[in-house]
Amino acid sequence: MRQGQKNWDYSHTEHAWPVCHVFMPGSRQLNDHPVLKQKLSILQQVEGNNHLRGGVINLYNLTDTSWIIAAHKMGYRYACIWFDGCWGDTDKFNNLLLEEIDRLSNEETWLCAGQLQCRDNEYPFFVRSIILLNIETWLDTNQPNPYVKPDLSPNYISVAPQLDYEDSVYAIRVRPEKSNLDVSRQAEWGNSWIAWSLWRRYWVPGLSTQLMNEITFVRPLLGSAELQSGFMRKQYDKDKISFSSQRILNRLYNLSSPIYFVNTEDSKPEIVEQLEGTVFEQYVGPTAGFKLMYYAYKYGFTENTEFVFYDFDHDSVQFKRDTLKDWDGEDYESWVNSWCDNNPNKNEELRHLVSKRWPTVLHQFGGHTGWTNFWNKFKQCKWRVEHCDLTRDRLDLSSVRTFFWTSNIYSYLPVKLSSEPFQIEQAFIGNIKQLNELHPDCWFCGTDINDNELMCPSNAILTVGDNNTIGFE
Repeated sequence: MRQGQKNWDYSHTEHAWPVCHVFMPGSRQLNDHPVLKQKLSILQQVEGNNHLRGGVINLYNLTDTSWIIAAHKMGYRYACIWFDGCWGDTDKFNNLLLEEIDRLSNEETWLCAGQLQCRDNEYPFFVRSIILLNIETWLDTNQPNPYVKPDLSPNYISVAPQLDYEDSVYAIRVRPEKSNLDVSRQAEWGNSWIAWSLWRRYWVPGLSTQLMNEITFVRPLLGSAELQSGFMRKQYDKDKISFSSQRILNRLYNLSSPIYFVNTEDSKPEIVEQLEGTVFEQYVGPTAGFKLMYYAYKYGFTENTEFVFYDFDHDSVQFKRDTLKDWDGEDYESWVNSWCDNNPNKNEELRHLVSKRWPTVLHQFGGHTGWTNFWNKFKQCKWRVEHCDLTRDRLDLSSVRTFFWTSNIYSYLPVKLSSEPFQIEQAFIGNIKQLNELHPDCWFCGTDINDNELMCPSNAILTVGDNNTIGFE
């Protein structure tokens, strides 16, 4: 049920991790640039799901602090608070974050930490990247609101005078006198905790270069209008945005894909037991690896079954077409190496995975004999490989019982960032409608636009993104 307003919500992937990650969809800093705010939110959400460990709290009412008390009751000791346009780059960030917290805690008592700015005429404030909060210290410090500064804003001195405040590890501690600096930035979320820290004689540490190197921070408040134009594929002035912003936009304007000679996942694909052996007359899916073939192996096919492979990447289409036409089904690694040597200048960055993943593929098909039997049966079937961008185009399919695997194309980050308004929604709806018209018992496998993983009858999908209650596998 959804009724009324909520101040925050919570989800988690594991209980034992001591850090919860806090995001602020309720922030108004980019309200004048709504498209930019939404695009950055998509980036942050996807990268967070890919890399971060621990609980996740989304703040909608930024004045509320009950989430901190709740996090403490759930066993979290620290909060890592993320601002718009900032996210972790790799899984390495998690352990580095714990090491960073250990470094801070081994020095002195601390309430908050972040990238400090300490200019001559302004009271110290945090860069809008991340802030670390020590929850237990917060509870012992009168539970200060992130917007409310103490009556007295103490002055400060540098912990390491040889460092400039532009050094991320720059830190400060209290100087026992009142400050006459401009405190207007203390009204920004979290900055008041600096004055509260100094008031209680805690030090305010910066963050190490090692940790910050695992973070992307696009500085969206720098050239916000130009950055929004870039995301909307309009002309923009690259000199007015940050280097990180330019790097993100370059990725969007130059979309490319490596050839997926094998699927990158270690584990077996999830299957629906009730489908095993029921036999589909048509299997449709991306050219990547052998996943579509595995579904056919588990769910059943005959010599009359048709296979339709597709991809938006021309090189992937060529590789799959050549493989199905010319490969004998033996020694796949040698085949891939030979094809790459004969077709230079292709994106073969995943070539190294073949030797590691191919034994797993054989195991999934019941070993070498099982794979050989499958391959020989498959070669009797009709197949085709089409160039198709499923977010823009539609495949010509036979009106038979079909299993359609789309992978994560409808929640794929570069596609979501570069698409036109409602493009992905319309493509997803069109695909489901097409399946429903082919046959009353077609099945869809893949993600919806909100990254919900689905494997279900296509006629069970009623919305573009609110499908998290559908479950068969």
